[in-house]
Formats: sequence, C-alpha cells, structure tokens
Amino acid sequence: MLFLGVIVAIGTLYESRYNAQVAGMLIYRSWWFNSLLGLLWINIFAATLARWPFKIHHTGFVITHIGLLTLLIGAELTAMWGIDGQMRIIQGETSSTVALPELVIRSARMGSSAVLTHSFNRSLKPQGYIKVPDL
Repeated sequence: MLFLGVIVAIGTLYESRYNAQVAGMLIYRSWWFNSLLGLLWINIFAATLARWPFKIHHTGFVITHIGLLTLLIGAELTAMWGIDGQMRIIQGETSSTVALPELVIRSARMGSSAVLTHSFNRSLKPQGYIKVPDL
C-alpha cells in the first residue's frame, strides 16, 4: 500500500507540473500501474474472504471491502472505455460542446474546401513519419 501511495503521489506531481495526459502516459495508463491495481484488488478480495464464513459483526467490514472492489473495477472500466473531456460553461450560459484532448493535424489548400485530417495516438514513443498526399 505504501508503494502504491508513493506512485500515486509521483503521478500527482507529474499532473500538477505538466498535465493529466503526461501523467496518464507515464504512470496511470501504464501496464505496471494497472498490475499494481490488480494486485491491490486481489489483496482486498483475499482479505474479504479471510473472514469467511461471515458473521453479523463482519457486515461493515464486508460492505466496505466490496465497495473498494467495486471502485477498482469501475476505475478499470473507465480507463479502458471512458472518454475524458472538458466542457467550459460561463456563468449564466449553456453549452453543448465538449473539448476532447486529441492530437490532430488538419490541412487545407487556400481556396479549397477539402480538409485533410490525421489523428495521432498519444504516446511518448516516436511514431515515425507521415506521408502527406498532394492536395
């Protein structure tokens, strides 16, 4: 638990110094961080089963640990299939636009309505060169 706390503190420092995308790439969305969360899930599950057969005075313990397991499963589902964005709303106004953090290059020829779009995956690894077609 202490090791996981230190890693999360480091991730928080990266997030405050740079941004959430950098912290996600370096720590929160790495395979080893997900492995740590998996080990935490197994640890909590084993601690819950250690009280088997459950007695009435174990109710609070069991409910708390099932809640923690549910939170970890929800966090993993959000990391796998969730969408993270920002909606800016000025006081007294409404909005229906969500800004998604994506890396995109859009190009167009002057006087032409055709726009070429190329999306990039966020990664700290070099992604090579892009061949841009003639407009």
